[in-house]
Order: sequence, then structure tokens, then C-alpha cells
Amino acid sequence: MPKAGCDELIKELFKKVNLKPNVYCEVADNQTIIAMVQKDLGISIVPEIVIHGNNNLNSFELKEECFRTIGLALPNLNDVSPSVSAFIELTKSMINKNK
Repeated sequence: MPKAGCDELIKELFKKVNLKPNVYCEVADNQTIIAMVQKDLGISIVPEIVIHGNNNLNSFELKEECFRTIGLALPNLNDVSPSVSAFIELTKSMINKNK
């Protein structure tokens, strides 16, 4: 199970469906989790982006929707480069598309 970032979200998800996971190990690095799963040391719940493009894993979507909040930190929103501004707009459009 991921130790940092998603762990509380995953624990809440299990609680919501009245299940208690049998956690063998918690690690902070997603690539370590992937390597452990590939070595048949267990299974895990990770963000989709972590497994995207990895053909060595079997994966499926959870039935329960699971979301997390992300943030964007900037020193000053009024003084950003054109590329940062484009990134912000792209991010907003992706978020709105997935609502």
C-alpha cells in the first residue's frame, strides 16, 4: 500500500465499503510498489498514472469512485510565463472534462 499521498484516501475507501485490508507492507515510492507487485509480493491500489503504459501488470478500475485534491503552487499568478499560463489552462480544461 502507498505510504505517502494516497494511503489515507485508500483507507477511507476501504472503510466506506466495510472492508479491512490485510496490509503486509507500506512503502513511499510508487515504483517500488510496482516492482513488488511484479514479483508477486502482493497487490496494491495506486493512481492510474502510475501504471499507465505498463504492460507487465494486470489492472482494473475500482467500482467505487475515488478522488483526491491536487494543488498548484505559484509565487504570483499575475506574473507567469506564457508556458505556465498554458499549463494552467490545460489543467483546468482537463479537470472540467473529467467532472
